[in-house]
Order: sequence, then C-alpha cells, then structure tokens
Amino acid sequence: SIMLLIFLTVLVVLIVFSAVLSGAETALFSLPSFTVKKYRCSKEQKKTLVAALLRSPSQLLVTIMMLNVFANIMVQNVVSHLFADTSSLLLKIGLPLLLTLLLGEIIPKSLALAHNEEVSLKVAQGIFMAQKILGPFRVALTYLTSFLSRILFFFLQTESLVSNKELEHVLKDS
Repeated sequence: SIMLLIFLTVLVVLIVFSAVLSGAETALFSLPSFTVKKYRCSKEQKKTLVAALLRSPSQLLVTIMMLNVFANIMVQNVVSHLFADTSSLLLKIGLPLLLTLLLGEIIPKSLALAHNEEVSLKVAQGIFMAQKILGPFRVALTYLTSFLSRILFFFLQTESLVSNKELEHVLKDS
C-alpha cells in the first residue's frame, strides 16, 4: 500500500540521516590537529568552516548527538509502527537496533574514519546550519546536563585512597 511505501521511504531517509551524522562525528573528531591548523589558514571556505566547527568541540558534539539520537529514536518508532500488528519484540526492537548499529553507526564510522578529510568537508556546511538552528536547544540542554552532572558528581565523589592526616603521618614517620 501507499502507507507502507511512505513508511519504508521515511525509514531509509532516517537511516541515511543517522549514517551521515555518525560519519560526520567520526570524520570531524578524527582529523589530526595539524590538519585542523592547516584548515584555519586555508583560503577554501569549507576548510575554514571545518576548523571553525572544531573550535567548539563540545557544541559540535552535542549538536551531532542531538540529531543522531532523534534520528535513531525515529527509526525505532517507524519500525515499531511497521510491525504494529506483530507481537514479536525481535522485529519491534531487534530490527531497529540492528539497522541503527550496522547502517547508522558501525559502517558509516568505519568509512568516515578512512576518509575523514573528504567527509568532514562534505558535511561541514550542513552541520554548521544545524548548529545555528539548534543553538537555543543545545545551550539549554548543555546547561541542564552540566547542572545535573555537578549534582551527581557531588554525590558520587569517591573517598580519596589516602586522607590528609594519613599522608602527614607517613611523611612525619619517613
């Protein structure tokens, strides 16, 4: 039916989107620092854009992760909808997991690592536009996660292996 064709098309688009994002992440973050320095001084707009993106690696990573998580959740939802009449968890959970892992993560990351410069230059403009569009959401998300991390790390602080008094005692006795 036409709805099946639409859902399959949306599924393919989402998997390709996830693959591009995963490849972009790997390609951009695997560029050697000397290449990024060379890009900063380049007269080619794409190269200077790659260098500009990597000046704020945390913003870049959060942008890519936001989009990739969205795409992967949508893959799960589309596949779950396609198999709504089936009670098989293998199809509803296993299939999207397999599709996301293989086609959306492992294969694109492997290819992007081998061709990091070419991939970085191809995705730079799209990632830059996504950063601009998602800016307010990224800032809010980063602030929230930073706040939660501070709270969690406060409660999860581990005891030091040697206390100050124990260290003083060892130093005095030696």
